[in-house]
Amino acid sequence: MGEEAQAKASVAKSRLMFWGPAFVLFALVAAVAVTPFWPVWFWYHPAAMLVGYVALMGNAVLVKKIGGLRATKIHGYLMGAGSLLALFGWYVIHSNKEAM
Repeated sequence: MGEEAQAKASVAKSRLMFWGPAFVLFALVAAVAVTPFWPVWFWYHPAAMLVGYVALMGNAVLVKKIGGLRATKIHGYLMGAGSLLALFGWYVIHSNKEAM
């Protein structure tokens, strides 16, 4: 690895160490702040969207910036999990609309 590539990887790792936990903390605090209400099924929509888009996909982007095969695999797993959670959130809102 060249000196420039190592410097970029170091900057990406420091961003991940700061912003990664910040994304997770924000998503968890926001999900807890949205207290369950009637209908309870609908509450899963904002919770799934927050965790899927902010916590998982936000960290996936930061991990990808590190570079390398391992980071790319972790990026793919996080994006896949975030996508599945976001799809679940869309399913909840769709089924809630159908039930009305």
